[in-house]
Amino acid sequence: RADEVVRSVYRIFTNSANLNGEAMVFFAKALTEVSWDEIKVSGSNDSPRTYSLQKIVEISYFNMDRVRFEWSNIWGVLGEHFNQVGCHTNMNIVFFALDSLRQLSMRFMEIEELAGFKFQKDFLKPFEHVLANSHNVTVKDMVLRCLIQMIQARGDNIRSGWRTMFGVFTVAARESHESIVYLAYENVSQVYKEKFGVVIAQGAFTDLIVCLTEFSKNLKFQKKSLAALELLKSTIPMMLKTPECPLSQYNKPDTKTGDDGEEGRRVVPNTSVEEGYWFPILFAFHDVLMTGEDLEVRSNALEYFFNALIN
Repeated sequence: RADEVVRSVYRIFTNSANLNGEAMVFFAKALTEVSWDEIKVSGSNDSPRTYSLQKIVEISYFNMDRVRFEWSNIWGVLGEHFNQVGCHTNMNIVFFALDSLRQLSMRFMEIEELAGFKFQKDFLKPFEHVLANSHNVTVKDMVLRCLIQMIQARGDNIRSGWRTMFGVFTVAARESHESIVYLAYENVSQVYKEKFGVVIAQGAFTDLIVCLTEFSKNLKFQKKSLAALELLKSTIPMMLKTPECPLSQYNKPDTKTGDDGEEGRRVVPNTSVEEGYWFPILFAFHDVLMTGEDLEVRSNALEYFFNALIN
């Protein structure tokens, strides 16, 4: 009888894949409410109840093949629950939630993201929320390590997710904990060196620049601020030689022969393209100069700003 009950309950969750989109949203709301009730009742224990939280992870797997607009509505409910659970005071609950979210993210990154549908960006948002709202350094460290593992394992599959990842690293750049700032910066630096073309191709160039700007303005850790500013300066020659950037020499028409070619016609720089790449960098120097507090960092920003304009 016990086995029958277990199997019957299991079927409730596996069959959630057969519900229509609207019904699945109601199912998700009910399950998150039960999950939160469980956590409220047992949250002070060393072994809190996470049965429903585990089931949330399972129904996410079962419903992965839904059309994307249905998944957006479902994730609007589930993602908010992960935001809430990820900021709980019980570390066992938080670690379980973050690890579950990491595994789900890995699975979703195996699915090709359709053009115009920015699902990865929304799916990773709970990581940003938890890092910004948690007061526990260990939790912040785990958030960063979850993202680092995703980049290492699924870097080639990341599309719109780059924007949220840089959002997470930007939040980390404002931290007062040295270990968090250093860990985040090292990984942003690595992404810059290894995935710069991919970042541009996925429309996350401005997010990278904003992220480096925040590192440059961190008053507490001058060494990293100066290093981030140097990285900002190096993005100029980097973008001008990266094939994915429309300003790159590889994408300009052949002026000697007068042959634009298909590639040249497609991405000849125009005003909007100029603004899309030059403006973020020049504004970054301006932002550091006007709102930064470290004198040496601000002086360097001023020098790099004018050097960029003159060159």
